[in-house]
Amino acid sequence: MHDLTPIYLGAYTSIQRYVAIKIYGLRRNHTFAALVLLYSRAHVPVTTPVLAISCGTAPVMSGRLPLAIRPLVTGVGYGGPPCNQAGLPAYQLPLPFAAIYHGIAVPAGLPLNLDIDLFQMLRHIYE
Repeated sequence: MHDLTPIYLGAYTSIQRYVAIKIYGLRRNHTFAALVLLYSRAHVPVTTPVLAISCGTAPVMSGRLPLAIRPLVTGVGYGGPPCNQAGLPAYQLPLPFAAIYHGIAVPAGLPLNLDIDLFQMLRHIYE
């Protein structure tokens, strides 16, 4: 997923944000690890994520992460609280509406960001 960033944010696309989500397999203790990476065309280099969040019910093992991403990871196992309920600030993925509506006027009344609650997104994975 990390290796696809230059394709999605390359010179031949107008994509402004790329969200990569890796959900690792269920562990023996019925926990799982998930990693969410947010890349931005405006961030230099585009191959380095703006956000890297470990948000499963167990931490992502650092040995599975590319070296350039390891120091950026926050969340479960990386100093963050457990991702065990909706609304936790550490597990909100902000997507700016200006990037979503790139080249088109953002409709009046929208907030600055579309915040995706990662707990809500992942909570049904292994239920």
